[in-house]
Amino acid sequence: MIVRAITLFYNPPSWDVGSITSGLSSILKEYTEVLARKLDKPLLKGGKRLSFPMLPGDMIEKVSIPYLIRKIEEIACGNGVDFVANLHISEDNIGNIKIDDVAKVLTKTKASFISYNINLKSDRKDIDRVIDSYIQLLRISISQGFWKELARVALALNGPILSPYYPVSVNTMKSNGIAIAALYTDLFKKTLLKKTVDVIDYIAKYFKLYNEIGKTIANTLNVEYFGFDFSLSPWMEHSVVEIVEKFMNGKELGDHGTLHTIYYLNMMLWRAAEKANIKKVGYCELMLPVAEDNILKLRVAKGKVNTKDLISYTIVCVAGLDMIYFPMEDLKYVKPIIEDLIAICEVKKRSIGIRLIPTSARPFEVIHTDEFGGVPVMSLTSR
Repeated sequence: MIVRAITLFYNPPSWDVGSITSGLSSILKEYTEVLARKLDKPLLKGGKRLSFPMLPGDMIEKVSIPYLIRKIEEIACGNGVDFVANLHISEDNIGNIKIDDVAKVLTKTKASFISYNINLKSDRKDIDRVIDSYIQLLRISISQGFWKELARVALALNGPILSPYYPVSVNTMKSNGIAIAALYTDLFKKTLLKKTVDVIDYIAKYFKLYNEIGKTIANTLNVEYFGFDFSLSPWMEHSVVEIVEKFMNGKELGDHGTLHTIYYLNMMLWRAAEKANIKKVGYCELMLPVAEDNILKLRVAKGKVNTKDLISYTIVCVAGLDMIYFPMEDLKYVKPIIEDLIAICEVKKRSIGIRLIPTSARPFEVIHTDEFGGVPVMSLTSR
């Protein structure tokens, strides 16, 4: 069992740059020291994380956003933090943020993450402003050559959301706190090998353990414990698709029965969480980020799973369209896809995350990345 992320949600006492930078070092030093002392479980690379609240619009006008984000990253990484979710955009502040500044944040940082957030209760014109700004960033990433950095940007529907999962990780609370996420596909494999073991009981036992780890870290830091996002998420060879297919009686993801199996697995997660009596936070659903799941990449590469499939899976899990590399000429389909996902989000009444990365490659070509290895390019159309 592996701790995927332990995220410190920080709420600065003041949005003055000097106040943010002066107060941050001390709490981060304590945070990383506590993790070193208290965490006896393996922590996934990149698992020490820091998340900020939404930047107030009036504050943005008083400071250089690229400077502020770089400064926060410098302090965070200098104190042992791996990733920082420190620029969040919504209808409340989008009028104060220049798209060139968002691009500069991506090109001038390495560990800072950005989220665009859509409140589905907002006016349609405000929703469109956020969507259009997100698409504009995708468009200029091609012309300016920073498209690979878009792995650090996501669009959250029904956001912002309090979750340890990046990039859509926003401190929506008024206090500092801790949330935890886990990588536990191996637990499912073990239960399936032990025919006499009740899967839900077995998973619940470990959910309780993860929950206690989060509580211990929060209590030691004297901050609030926000909860455990028990989403079943992959990381490369730790494949969620492998687990799904083990419940499909010899069939593969994309075959008939896929929706039922994903929903069945989600029900198992929810029942295990209820039995463990954990404090829930975030998504708490099965996740299918294409670039992060080795077997999902194989299914995409042979045409077994396409973007329409992934959109349909969003009805029963956090498929969104997450970590999808697509041909740049398909950019014109991004807004209609987002609108389809908004419709699903409205019916489902839960949050959905989207990460799309335009490339110069053709469908089914393989893009080679440092972090995710080879990733097949997916068409956004059904052609």
